[in-house]
Amino acid sequence: MCGAPMPAVSLIICSHNAPASLDDTLTSILEQCPLSTAELVLVNNGFNEQRVDELSTRLNGYIAFTIVSEPVPGLGFARRRGFAEARGDYFVLLDDDNTLASGFIASLLDIVERYPGLGGLCPLVEPDWKVTPPEWLQDFGRLCLSYNAAGRFRPAFSEKYWAPEKDATWLRPPGGGMIISRKVAEYYLAVVRDPARLALARRPDSLVGCEDEDIFAGVAKLRMGVVFSEQLKVFHHISAIRVTMKYLTRLNYQMLHSYGTLYAMTHNDGAWRCFGGALRCLEKSFVTLFVDFFQGKMRPQRLFLEMVRAVGYFVGRIS
Repeated sequence: MCGAPMPAVSLIICSHNAPASLDDTLTSILEQCPLSTAELVLVNNGFNEQRVDELSTRLNGYIAFTIVSEPVPGLGFARRRGFAEARGDYFVLLDDDNTLASGFIASLLDIVERYPGLGGLCPLVEPDWKVTPPEWLQDFGRLCLSYNAAGRFRPAFSEKYWAPEKDATWLRPPGGGMIISRKVAEYYLAVVRDPARLALARRPDSLVGCEDEDIFAGVAKLRMGVVFSEQLKVFHHISAIRVTMKYLTRLNYQMLHSYGTLYAMTHNDGAWRCFGGALRCLEKSFVTLFVDFFQGKMRPQRLFLEMVRAVGYFVGRIS
């Protein structure tokens, strides 16, 4: 890649075992136009050399790409490595179970030209269920299954811009599909270095995962603008195991535990103040949940998972 022109867009994929779904991710990328404005950074976080050779053969001649290894397992370490290698002005973060809709790169280039100086962009992430989920999960899944295009959480607008003085961190997209500027990525590299904090990201042996919030927080810290647009569409392919209560219970407890731990790491509240704040948060959550349940607004399965989330966050904050 020496001497190659600097790309406008870096597509960064971090993968632990390069599953078959990664081939679908790559197909959706290679069907984009124009590919001359993009590069692909594939971070090998655990797959073997034979798979590296297979992927290199497939990509060669179609898109500028690099495959780099990150020996420390975990999405936090892999994302950092991808950020350090990427050369584009904007970074598109993808998982190996995402695919891009047709015209994604062209739409991204159009949006960043219309809104100069953006710090982050939020695409429409649609779930692709491999088995039909219960109705309550289609809404609740927005909180834990990495999509924003279903249920009552779906944005009520097709495109919207938030100026730098407006805090749009609530709009944080799922990690699979998140788009940030190089400046935000560099801020993250400079600020988030603690291995304990990086270990709060998804790992092969754990379902913790608050790195998305940690990364996107840089947009507000740097006071940069944000755009949501349905022109940017990403699909998240959700396997059958992810709709089981066993998986959802483990996912929601561990994920919210990591969010609570991140809060404790980044807020110098002191032990007793931290405990008191966490206890008040837990109490408020439980009261709200039971009121909604007895008013018929919540199914028992969702009530259980919401309680699991509240307990996970509480334990994370005081641990």
